[in-house]
Amino acid sequence: MVSAEVDVCAPEAVSRSFQYRRVVKPQLERQRRARVSKCLDALKDLMAEALQDSSSSGGLDKLEKADVLELTVEHLKKLRDQGALHGGPTPMGTQDCDKFREGYT
Repeated sequence: MVSAEVDVCAPEAVSRSFQYRRVVKPQLERQRRARVSKCLDALKDLMAEALQDSSSSGGLDKLEKADVLELTVEHLKKLRDQGALHGGPTPMGTQDCDKFREGYT
């Protein structure tokens, strides 16, 4: 028997799934990683602003991505425990309305 060799580089021998795995998938993965990095950089900047008064903000630009996420989670938990973090707008109480009106008188 003679074995038939298939030239993988020939255009007719390349299947769509092979082409997807070889070309498109790595390109999509690069784009996904770029989006994640962009968002983490933005999060790092936001955390630097939020923590500018505290001593933990020093060297924030040198943190790894996982460190930025951990720092953000800790900060959000602290805000939640202080009551500064809530799911949506809260109805204004009478004291809040009075403070609001004082600003316009």
